Amino acid sequence: MKISGSVKYQKTYLYTIYLSPEEHREELVRIFGNRWHNDKRCFNMDEKDIENDINRLYIFIVVHEKNTEDYASSYMSIEDRCFREDRAQVWIWALCRHGVKSSIISPVKVLFDVIGQYALEKLKKNYLYLFPEPGEGIEKLKAVYRNYGFSETYCPYAQEYAMAKKIKRNKISFSKTMRKTRRHF
Repeated sequence: MKISGSVKYQKTYLYTIYLSPEEHREELVRIFGNRWHNDKRCFNMDEKDIENDINRLYIFIVVHEKNTEDYASSYMSIEDRCFREDRAQVWIWALCRHGVKSSIISPVKVLFDVIGQYALEKLKKNYLYLFPEPGEGIEKLKAVYRNYGFSETYCPYAQEYAMAKKIKRNKISFSKTMRKTRRHF
């Protein structure tokens, strides 16, 4: 299943959530296998890597401002990686802003909002989690995520650290498509 819709900020942003990635294999391999940021592949992931990730049944998300090539995309999983009383968390993976940067509001912010509202409405989860990729520039990356409302949190599974963000009900109006969709997990 694929959910598409729009959300209005200062401009209109389009989003697509792929709940059953196997059904959209070719489309996802094309999109996620060809993400470039600053002349480098996002996370050094190519088409073969995406083929493997699809097999692990992740949920894929793509967001962009209407009439631009400024994209943010990631995939998420719902699992208990922090061993919190058998309550699974919503994990964001391989987040990348790609294409031509031109949007007034970063599509990354919109992507976090879309995932957050989906998690609240459909999954009944009130936190988002992520692992900033360790390596050069990690402090700068953690600072960027702090600007989006994330803070470092304890998670025994994480060898380095994790970051979490409490989700609040957003006043932004999502299209009817997301509101009408049944829960698929």
